[in-house]
This record gives sequence, structure tokens and C-alpha cells, in this order.
Amino acid sequence: MKIPRYRKGIQAAHLKARSLSLNTIRAYKSFGEFSILENSYWRTKLLFIFISVFVISSCDHNEEFREEMASHLEHEEFRKSLVGVAPQIKKVNFSKIIGRVPSKEELHLGRMLFNDTILSRNNDVSCATCHLSNHGFADGNSLTVGAGGQGGPSGANVGKSFGEGKLSDQRNLGDFAFGHHASEFMFRNSLSTINTAYRLNKELNKGLFWDGRFGNLQFQVLLPIHTAQEMCGTNPIVKDAKGKNIFRKNGPIFKSPVKITHTNSYDEFTGLNTSYYNGQPEIVYGIPFRRKNGKISIPNRNECLALAVAKVSANAQYRELFKKAYNKAEISDRTLSMALQSFILTHTSNEA
Repeated sequence: MKIPRYRKGIQAAHLKARSLSLNTIRAYKSFGEFSILENSYWRTKLLFIFISVFVISSCDHNEEFREEMASHLEHEEFRKSLVGVAPQIKKVNFSKIIGRVPSKEELHLGRMLFNDTILSRNNDVSCATCHLSNHGFADGNSLTVGAGGQGGPSGANVGKSFGEGKLSDQRNLGDFAFGHHASEFMFRNSLSTINTAYRLNKELNKGLFWDGRFGNLQFQVLLPIHTAQEMCGTNPIVKDAKGKNIFRKNGPIFKSPVKITHTNSYDEFTGLNTSYYNGQPEIVYGIPFRRKNGKISIPNRNECLALAVAKVSANAQYRELFKKAYNKAEISDRTLSMALQSFILTHTSNEA
């Protein structure tokens, strides 16, 4: 007859306790003390205590095991029981929000861009740096650390499942290299991108940011790219080993002019940002090493966005992905924002 597992455990405990009891008796007897332990009554009582302790600890362990290993079937049954009782989250209405249903190719492109540091000027930060997928697409910092940061999440330490790996709260201001140290945090922390589709309202221009003051996601996804503290960086540009400015007109990055429609106003003499959104299309030919006032350039909003478009356009893999997603080889700030927007709208909770 097959002996149940729990009975085997009790038998093992019985033998172990009996052995310990006899060893204890022998030890006490060798000193000529506690000879009363040889009495069968006390030996049986001691054995009972050992078995009781084992059974209690075994029950506690089994209870923890049952809680941790709740079956998928039980979970599904619980979900079914909520139908008609608790409100269920509806599928994202892409047609209403963006006027179309994104293709698999567009969503794949958006995912690639979201996780790629190519959009940042210094190739040191991506959207995913502050919106970690395995931590609810959020940030663990009280104030976000973007461009020029050090530590925090990377491909080697973020973990393979939800809740694993390092958070952004282990990320601090770092060095851009060439003697320039990052000195500015973002003025707020990162808001989770989960369920963005349900809280934004483009018609009322509400739902985005912590105070809900903005409602155009296609516009908003480009803001971090040209914001100095997030992805643009505050460091001056440097020359390469040959003493050349790689961002120059007709150089290795700006081989051809880049037209952007998401533009901001700036001072032509200093190159500094002067106000808010401009909205007038602009052609960026490159970034000069020095401004007209003689100072080394720190790229402004328009230049950082144009630089991101130029870098993506120079990548053969991305050119192919954009062609599959939008049936045209041209890459612009508009198609870049479309891909990012579509991917972020898929960040929804499974249950609500």
C-alpha cells in the first residue's frame, strides 16, 4: 500500500524524535542525572512534543505554499464571478482616439522606439528608462532623473517578470563626460502610462500629466525628446577625435536637412529656447559648434527633435520598419510620434 506523503513525514519525525530522545537520555545518564528520563512516560511525552512541533510547522509551510501557488484556474473562476458584478474595462477604441486601428507593424515600431536610447541626444536614456514595463510603466523616483543619469534600470538588471529588478529610484545624477555633470532633476516624477487611453480627452484637451492639463498624446510624446532634463541633455556639444563637430551641416548625422513640424521659438543669436510651442514648420540643417555669440552650442528643443529624427533616419532597420508601418520610407517627427502614441495606448490593465 502506498503511504501518503504526510504519513511519511510523521514517521520520519517519529524516528527522529525517538533517536533524539534516546540520545538525550544517554547524555543525561552519563552525568548520573535525570535518570527519570528513562521512564517510559516521560520518553513518550517528549516524543509527542517533537511530533507536535513538526506537524504545526509543516501545516504553516503547507498553508504558505497553497497561498503562493494559487492555480490559474482559481484565478479565472474569480474573474468570471465578477462579470455582471464589478465593472469591466472596455477595449481601447483606437478609431475614436486616433482615427484608425494601428497595425501590428506600427505597434512593433512604437515598442522599438519606446525602448531605444536613439531618441536621446547622448544615447543614454529612452522612454523606458523612466517608464519601466515590469514596474507598472512608472518611476520610483520622487523626481525623475533623465539625461545624464547614472545607475538605475538597464537590460541586465530590470528582471524578467513583474516586480523584479532595479527601479529608477536607484538612479542618480551622473556625468555627461568631458567634464560636464548633470545638475537638474525633472520637476516631477514619471506618471505611469498604463490606461492613458482611458484618461485622455483630446476634445476637451484633458487627461495627461499629473494635473490632467493636456489631452493630445501625439503632441505630448515628443516633449521628452526635446526637453533638456529628460532626453535632450544640458551638456554642450563636443568634437570627435578628429576635431570635427558630428552634428554639423552635411556631416555624418545631418547628411540632409530635417523638416520638423513640432517646433518651438528660440533666440537666433544665443540659440536658447525663448518661449513655448511655435507650431511653424522648420528645416534644421545641423547644429553649429558655436552660436553667433561665440559660445559653444547646447542644442535647443528644435535641434534635439531634429537630431532624433536624423539618427532614426540614418538607421537602415528603422527605415524598413517605418516603411512597413506607413508604406513610405520618409521618417518625420509626425510618423515618429504616431508610432509612440499607438504603442502607449496599448498599455492597459487586464482587469479593472
